[in-house]
Amino acid sequence: MKIVCNYTIDDYVEAQRLHRRGSIWRQWDRVVGWLFFLICAGAGLLIVVSNPHQYRIALPSLAMAVFWALLLFVFPGLRMRYIFKRSPYFSQESSFDISEEGILNENPNMRSQRSWNLFTKWAENERLFMIYSSPVQFVLLPKRSFATGAAEQLRELLRRKIPVR
Repeated sequence: MKIVCNYTIDDYVEAQRLHRRGSIWRQWDRVVGWLFFLICAGAGLLIVVSNPHQYRIALPSLAMAVFWALLLFVFPGLRMRYIFKRSPYFSQESSFDISEEGILNENPNMRSQRSWNLFTKWAENERLFMIYSSPVQFVLLPKRSFATGAAEQLRELLRRKIPVR
């Protein structure tokens, strides 16, 4: 099966979300961030509500809440856009030839042939497939690039070729 795709920032963001779901720590770091945000914001607001004339005491707590809000909501998106824009790989059309032997990936600057025994796991959601060759390195295949029925074929091939661990 042959797949040709041009990546978008939405593909990259979605891949990062799917990757995050694959790790307990990557899921819980967000929960811990939310907890710190709520504690800081709650403490600051409690001080302001109980003693409005002493609002200066609440400023450090409210400043920490703003810092955590930036860490949770703003910086991750900025970082993903920064990485996406500066990676030449994402700006080029890539083709993938997926067969019983493995995956051949080509674009104007590279050619990579990987056999199935190199891959360790795979993940899927409604928009894409990710086929991992290490805990943090993966082949990204957006489903919008697939021909009719190709997603089912790939899913079946992945089930056969990549053992469940």
